[in-house]
Amino acid sequence: MVVENVEKVAEIVETVAETVEEVADDIADQLPQDGKLHDAVRVVESIAKQSAIDAHLVDDLIEKVEEMEEKVENLLEPVLQDQEAKKVEHEPINADK
Repeated sequence: MVVENVEKVAEIVETVAETVEEVADDIADQLPQDGKLHDAVRVVESIAKQSAIDAHLVDDLIEKVEEMEEKVENLLEPVLQDQEAKKVEHEPINADK
């Protein structure tokens, strides 16, 4: 549940950051290139671009962790079933019940 929430947040952050990057680029293109406002908007654009990249990396990492979790579960399942079967075999039968 927590992983799913983090994944959703990462996707939202990525989408918002990409939109901010596009808007900042459009605004910066309309401003005089030698002004402080132009420079500030370019900084916002750069931060948004890096945020989108980072959010995408987080999303990729979560997907890889989920894949590994599934592989580990698939590897362990036969072992755990075997242990459970052995445990049931060795339990004494209680005649009082």
